[in-house]
Amino acid sequence: MIVTLAFGLAVWTLPVMGGIRHVSMDASKVEDIYLCPGHLTVLRFREIPQRIVGGREKSFKFGFVGNDITIWPLERTESTLYVYAEYDNYAFNLKDSCHRRDRLVKVGRKSKKRKMRAQTSVICDEIKITSGRPRKAVGFGVWMIDLIVSNRSQKALREGEIVIDIGGPSELVMGKKVIESGESVRGRVIFSKGRQKPLTFTIGIKGRDCQMENN
Repeated sequence: MIVTLAFGLAVWTLPVMGGIRHVSMDASKVEDIYLCPGHLTVLRFREIPQRIVGGREKSFKFGFVGNDITIWPLERTESTLYVYAEYDNYAFNLKDSCHRRDRLVKVGRKSKKRKMRAQTSVICDEIKITSGRPRKAVGFGVWMIDLIVSNRSQKALREGEIVIDIGGPSELVMGKKVIESGESVRGRVIFSKGRQKPLTFTIGIKGRDCQMENN
């Protein structure tokens, strides 16, 4: 049985004056965010962001304040940004545009919590990994596989212990780098650009015996 995560209801946000834009996203949408060097932009979510991927380290400064992500551009450049939150993931194009600069962007979802369409469940001793079907990320030209890792062991599990092999370059990003005992954490495998959808892939935990779950 997959352990269900429970989170508090408190919401913490930053005060931002003027320039508020509302966007409604779904799993296939990539939203443009307009930035200007020397000016702060805030992304405000209905859930708590846990981790970001993308955004050149030397070009942006990012901060986390409750339900907000702050973005401070250090130079005129553009990039992509993935945001991993409690229940959902979001994709953005960071655009250089001072005359259209966003001050505060309130990010919502067009639908309720999205359920992952499970394809495979693997049991590695007391750790369960459920993977979704490979799907293409619209606007990025990459393929992705959604995961849920449920740690039912007595010890914490580190992101680096999870093994994914799709027969080519890929990147594993979990919502947390350390999955504590009793936790279930969502993650995603991102395939290098230009790859085709794989027919098979290997998933497991380093140093543990794994087998397919019998349904």
